[in-house]
Amino acid sequence: MYNANSEMFTRSPEMVNEVLEKLKINLKLKGFREYERAKVVEWIKIRDR
Repeated sequence: MYNANSEMFTRSPEMVNEVLEKLKINLKLKGFREYERAKVVEWIKIRDR
């Protein structure tokens, strides 16, 4: 997985969305609840701006 500061991650919105979707699935499999998953994803989106 690419670092949020990497060139490829920040240049491709499709890649960002794909990575975030995979992250949501992984968090769900690890037992994170919906609210917790949403907070993690939101934090990543804010950090990548």
